[in-house]
Amino acid sequence: MTNIAIEAQSKPATPKDAAAVILLRDGTDASDPEVFWVRRSERLTFLGGFHAFPGGQLDASDAETDVAN
Repeated sequence: MTNIAIEAQSKPATPKDAAAVILLRDGTDASDPEVFWVRRSERLTFLGGFHAFPGGQLDASDAETDVAN
């Protein structure tokens, strides 16, 4: 069993506020859109090598940023 699996069994997960961006654009064929993904570093303990949408944990300073509605 991996360290991650042992750790997951020993304590419950606590949700955190986070945000992600999903970027789509028309592909070479309009019926085949392209999706932008990032690949997490293989060296990360948690989900190393995992493909994900860009984003992450929210920081207190994020509240100061103007956003479009």
